[in-house]
Amino acid sequence: MKKALFFLCCAASLVFYGTAEAAADAKKTIVDTSFTYSNDSDGVTSRSMKLTDENTENPLSYTLYLTRLGQKYRPSIDEKTLVFKWVRPLKNEANLTIWGGYTKNDLRSFVPAALMYDQSISDTHHAWYSIGRESIGTIPANERNLFRSSVAASHMWRTSPGASLALEANQWFYSDQNREQKYVLSYTQKHSARFETIASYAYHDAKFTQPGIYWVPQQEHRLSITPKYDIPIGNGTLALAWEQGLWARNKDGSIKSYKGTVSYRQGRFNAGVEYLHDGDYNSHLYRLDYQLLL
Repeated sequence: MKKALFFLCCAASLVFYGTAEAAADAKKTIVDTSFTYSNDSDGVTSRSMKLTDENTENPLSYTLYLTRLGQKYRPSIDEKTLVFKWVRPLKNEANLTIWGGYTKNDLRSFVPAALMYDQSISDTHHAWYSIGRESIGTIPANERNLFRSSVAASHMWRTSPGASLALEANQWFYSDQNREQKYVLSYTQKHSARFETIASYAYHDAKFTQPGIYWVPQQEHRLSITPKYDIPIGNGTLALAWEQGLWARNKDGSIKSYKGTVSYRQGRFNAGVEYLHDGDYNSHLYRLDYQLLL
């Protein structure tokens, strides 16, 4: 009788402890932290820390960016940006998402904002429409108080359980009267749980270039193939992707275009590196992410 009572008390204690732990975890706030470093062939460098709770189920979330921008022959500047995001579900499986915030650096202040409407038209079709305004992340652009506004639309069609076709259209209107446009048609085929390929055609153009201030391509056409493969390693996953331009050219003629990405994710930890080569422009990006439970 005493043993039965003892085991019953132990079981009750374990159930209570497990319930308390689950309740405690349920009350914890998910905060994603991200550290990135990037540099490019224009001599632009960026070191950034990001804190956000946007992956929670709350309709209102925040994202805080702390950034240091650098560029050849210029002193670095520090920048702070706070952005709030609000998601409102609508009828017919649609959502309205609004972003608004404030940016302050050593040269100026700016108010970024965006609005997006998306809807599941059917089980196989989804559409997105958005408008917004954003600053340009270089020191000369900040010195000139430059920014750009955007209009975008995209449509995704699941042609089969493992395949989809997507069309994207983007327009950017710069405060210096420049205009940038990009159109992408892509087809994704999932071959297995670990392997997929993406075939795409993209056209990317701008009215004029601004060397040393910001980078835009002119009359660039690119036909590319991107294999993606996930490799289980230990308790995590190594993700590999390589976008190879099969045919690429701009207003000056044929160009080489490719992008490689490697990342490793385990639990709440993720680290990755990316290299981009596009004609006479190239860039490196290094990323470290960790999800905190507070």
